[in-house]
Amino acid sequence: MPSFSDFCAEFFKKYFDLHPTEAIYYGIEGYDHLLNDYSDDAYKEEKAFVEESFRRLRQISVKNLTRDQTIDYALM
Repeated sequence: MPSFSDFCAEFFKKYFDLHPTEAIYYGIEGYDHLLNDYSDDAYKEEKAFVEESFRRLRQISVKNLTRDQTIDYALM
């Protein structure tokens, strides 16, 4: 089972891959030359990403999370 920190790192990497203009907004390097893809295939990929993320998030126990991580978990 991945840690919550690992989950978040992987989640946001994939999220920014799917939304490069948001990565640019947040100042994340490597996305300046990209634009969001609004094709049907991109929509299907994002839907699968969200479903898989929810599944993985539910596998993480909140018992050992810090107070801040617990809030972040709830927001995710």
